[in-house]
Amino acid sequence: MDAATMKKKIVDLSDDELTALGFWGDAASPGVIKIVESVKAHRDKLGYVTCFMVDCVRKQYAPPASGQDARR
Repeated sequence: MDAATMKKKIVDLSDDELTALGFWGDAASPGVIKIVESVKAHRDKLGYVTCFMVDCVRKQYAPPASGQDARR
């Protein structure tokens, strides 16, 4: 993710953009989807949430790399 995208607010992105970033859709983890849903539902209070913030959470929900993948 480039620096300009990291600074974008979640509320300013389309569903297609959120899906491409892994924040929405089938590839997104349930925890990340819940965050995005909360941000969209409470734009007035959570409108400041950026892609960087959600990406940090997305990385925490990522499945651990297997031993073979970790060596690459």
